Amino acid sequence: MPDIPVRNKCGNRRLEAHIMKLIPCIAALFLFAALPWSAMAQSAAQASVLCADLQKPFFLVSCGKDGKCGAVPQRRESSAQEFSVPKPAGVKRIFVAGESVAQLLHTAAALNLNVSVPEVVNCGMGGYESSRIEDVFREILKYEPDLVVVLGGNNEGGSFRCPGFAAELRERYARLLERFYGLRNDSRLARIKATLKIQESRLDSMAALARKKKVPLILCTLPANLAMPPSGYLPLATRPFAAAMRLYEKGEFEKAAKKFKLALQANRYDLFSRFYLGKTLEALKRFPLARESYLGVLELDFTQNRTSASRNYMIRRVAARHGAGVCDLESAFAALSGNGIPDFNQFTDAMHWWPSYNGLAWYEIFRTARGMGLQVFKDPLPYQPAGRFLAEDDLKKSFSYALAYLDNSGLSPDEVKSGALCEKTIAEIEFMESRRPGLPGSVARSEKSFSGFFINNFWSADTAARLETLRPVFIAHLAELERRRGNFKKALSLLESAARRPKPYYKLIKARALLGLGREKEGKKELEELFPVPVLGEAALAVAQAYGLSVPGPVLLSGEPVSEKARAASKKLADAAVEKIRSGDLPAAELMLDGALKLNPANAEVFLSLCSLAFSKGEFQKALDACGAVGQAAALDHHPARAMMEADSLYIKALVLLKAGKPREAERSFKLAIAAAPKDWENLSRARAELDKLKGV
Repeated sequence: MPDIPVRNKCGNRRLEAHIMKLIPCIAALFLFAALPWSAMAQSAAQASVLCADLQKPFFLVSCGKDGKCGAVPQRRESSAQEFSVPKPAGVKRIFVAGESVAQLLHTAAALNLNVSVPEVVNCGMGGYESSRIEDVFREILKYEPDLVVVLGGNNEGGSFRCPGFAAELRERYARLLERFYGLRNDSRLARIKATLKIQESRLDSMAALARKKKVPLILCTLPANLAMPPSGYLPLATRPFAAAMRLYEKGEFEKAAKKFKLALQANRYDLFSRFYLGKTLEALKRFPLARESYLGVLELDFTQNRTSASRNYMIRRVAARHGAGVCDLESAFAALSGNGIPDFNQFTDAMHWWPSYNGLAWYEIFRTARGMGLQVFKDPLPYQPAGRFLAEDDLKKSFSYALAYLDNSGLSPDEVKSGALCEKTIAEIEFMESRRPGLPGSVARSEKSFSGFFINNFWSADTAARLETLRPVFIAHLAELERRRGNFKKALSLLESAARRPKPYYKLIKARALLGLGREKEGKKELEELFPVPVLGEAALAVAQAYGLSVPGPVLLSGEPVSEKARAASKKLADAAVEKIRSGDLPAAELMLDGALKLNPANAEVFLSLCSLAFSKGEFQKALDACGAVGQAAALDHHPARAMMEADSLYIKALVLLKAGKPREAERSFKLAIAAAPKDWENLSRARAELDKLKGV
């Protein structure tokens, strides 16, 4: 059974059904509120494909002077072929509808058939989710299909949102569903369950219509590359995780597994602990447990950009409800992997399989059709598993995905300055290296070879324009991979070649490479230089402790430790400043806070007061800078109320962002504040109320 049931077991089913009927009506009340646009970066051309093109039919029927008519695809980036209208006698026509994985099946020629290949009209479209897919599905039913195959589930976590009445209605409906599921779940699970319910209702609608029109329908479960890390960055600032990673890299897998489990006890949504627990269990040959851990990442990833076990379970349930066929690609790929863990040997990225596996997909589709009693399709010959060979040109896909992940990293302003390692990029490089040792390094050797290996197409054009700036960052990621593999000298050499545009996080790679070579003093120095750096300071501290280094207390910029006397004086001055703020004497308070900061640059209370003070004065950038320093200072100072202070700083930061007219960034900060807060945080209810307001906007 999947980890997250679509229906809460404790819920009242009649009440839920009643509310589901009311939600579309309630949603109409919110239509004229401002629509929040997706955070996905899309070019104007991509927006045209995902929005403007939806205003016209997928096909346009036109007739020649000879009286013969054909349906011609109108939408950009469609791989659909033109077909005759009406359907000629004897032709067996299959329509494929869905997202980008559906586009992979552009022809049935990959199927080892012992009869003539049927006509395949592929209406798969990159970026489409169930709403867009349903519109296409309804249109193709009028073109006499002998079979319709639907593949969708990887884009349901959030799609590029379009302007207009219909899109606004869908958005309101989604937010109201989230609120409903939020009655019994936290906000993250509520969002995931809402996306599941929305896709289920659309699949229900499609399946019911196909049954009414007596058109055979196959719904496909979707496989996923379980070896692809989740979105985001390693939580190295979390000490249990940093310690677990150190053990994992040393090959002490039993100890690492225990540490990763401890990290998960503290935070069930720590997807990287869950992912690396899977890798650890896989290294220990405990494949069923490893698969379970990997699948947990898919279940709890709020992006829902890979089809989870719960989503596939829902697809099977819809098919059973309406008598449709189920093509179980999830199980087929798992069985073919050997250990139940599909990986980069089957996939180019997180969910798109290599073209050689199209034969497997078609074989399963036709086998399903035969099981439904569709006599028009003969038995396909058994699928021959694809070989492991990949040509160098094939690996251009892995390389291009690696750069796309770097370019669309979604870094915060602080992360942009400091940088962060993209785990998805490292995973793609690692696969390239495993198939062609030395290839990533040779490709990155010159700008010419680097740009020549990148696939420049409609979806990657923006990244292609930034290849020059991405090359040193790619080399730094290659250096990190070499460090993890124990090639410390090579890692240091690669970092040198990437250093013409250095990022602070390069020091994190360099420090661990030096420590791997036994050069403890140099490695420790690199880490200590990161302690005052926003974003990376806490990670550097946690890494130092994971390596068993003695970590000094808070340090001044000169490198000297802060004395207990100076710390006490700083606190006393900071407390006095708070009293001045309460009395309304802001200039005096500011002077006192500056003095307190000189005595102890790691006084988190000072930064929190400066954050609040700047906000009250309308100095938004100064407020954001001060708020951003609170968490780092609290970590350096080992402040006992660190979690409370971090939550307060994130809460004030969110209020600043609201005032600055940045509601989406404010929403993210409110969420982070709630996640970081202890149970007795006094601003918890206020933060949740503000977040609810933003969700309704």
